[in-house]
Amino acid sequence: MAADKTCSIDGCESEVGAKSARGWCGKHYSRWLKNGDPNIVTAKIRLTIQERFWEKVIKGSECWNWKAQLGPKGYGRFRIGRKMYLAHRLSFAWEYGEIPSSLLLDHKCHNHSCVRPSHLRHATVKQNAENRKGARRNSKSGVRGVYPVVGSSRWWAGVRHNGKMIRIGSFATVPEAEAAALKKRLELFTHNIVDIEKKSKEE
Repeated sequence: MAADKTCSIDGCESEVGAKSARGWCGKHYSRWLKNGDPNIVTAKIRLTIQERFWEKVIKGSECWNWKAQLGPKGYGRFRIGRKMYLAHRLSFAWEYGEIPSSLLLDHKCHNHSCVRPSHLRHATVKQNAENRKGARRNSKSGVRGVYPVVGSSRWWAGVRHNGKMIRIGSFATVPEAEAAALKKRLELFTHNIVDIEKKSKEE
């Protein structure tokens, strides 16, 4: 009776599974279901950390977008063991080396989900703040560095630099104030890509 319950595959002494197991044990029956042959063993392919990482990236012609988990601010997140890392920082470090603890990484493309190393650069907190795409959401002018003069139809231009607001003056129109703010940022800032590109187009 014991022999009738043993897997029919040569050399296997495991007990036969359910009636649908074709006279094989559960292990050999599973192999047959998966491979069409109870004797074929499919090797498990273990991906390296970087292989797992790049599987989660969509490489476009410009940005390389993270398609997996994103944090509250839109940055990609990647787990290694029990620790979670920011995906763009891993990508940059693998390409260019360790990131100094005193520096941030600035997305030159303004796309937080992008992990393309060439779209990233070292930056201080101030430099990172300089590289803004435009005005803040609560801006009343809709233009970076332009603010309404209270009780007037005029607009004043200003640039925040090293923790202080530098007032440039008041202007009759938003475009005039915008031009003044742009000029001052170009004098003081080093990481304001949008301003540099705008000035280049005007020239």
